[in-house]
Amino acid sequence: QRLEGRHIDGQISGSAFLALAESVASSILFDLALPENLKTLVLQRLQLTDNIQSLQLDSQTLLPKLQEYLLALAEELK
Repeated sequence: QRLEGRHIDGQISGSAFLALAESVASSILFDLALPENLKTLVLQRLQLTDNIQSLQLDSQTLLPKLQEYLLALAEELK
């Protein structure tokens, strides 16, 4: 799969997922950086605050999780 010009093979870590999700969100928001408190609220909404470091996503679960992240972000921005 291609996402943001990257080829995803195998698994990516939770921290790599966060970096990717924040990058995609920032580009959607015209390159605005997300404040830390907003990032935390999104992770809490997705129940990822405690296990983000142990999270492993493969190419099948990456896009759905990214969509969840972006939807949670949109909800927090309402």
